[in-house]
Amino acid sequence: MIYVSLVEIFDKAKHSLLLSLGDKPGYWITVIAFFGGILIVAMIDKLIPEFENPHEISIIKQGFPVTVGKSKKLFRMGMFSAIAIAIHNIPEGIAVSAPIYYPTKNKKKVFWLSFLSGLAESVGAVIGYFILTNLFNGITFGIVFASVAGIMVNI
Repeated sequence: MIYVSLVEIFDKAKHSLLLSLGDKPGYWITVIAFFGGILIVAMIDKLIPEFENPHEISIIKQGFPVTVGKSKKLFRMGMFSAIAIAIHNIPEGIAVSAPIYYPTKNKKKVFWLSFLSGLAESVGAVIGYFILTNLFNGITFGIVFASVAGIMVNI
């Protein structure tokens, strides 16, 4: 992960910023964004209590923090998140379908309108992409990639 972050992602960020800003500013912005990403994750780890933050699960042994059971706890949290998202979709589907079904008694209409309702997020993502494409240039690309590289190195 560190190799990919430093060799691939950081290099792409640096290349993009050098082309957009020139040598000296490009290097400086790349380094600042990289350490900014590290700082963001460090602040999140500091501000979120350990019992709510699965990123840092550790105990103290002889004065040194030791990570324990990290992968099992993260897997468990991931499974519970997936289940919670799936359960959340049930009442959302009922809230869309029930008001249409009871007056019309038309299951096909309910299915298609519920399906279209579910596509709203995907359509929103595509619309957002086309709106943000004009705002996303070499500088923002480089800053985002350098920050992501810093975040990945810290994690």
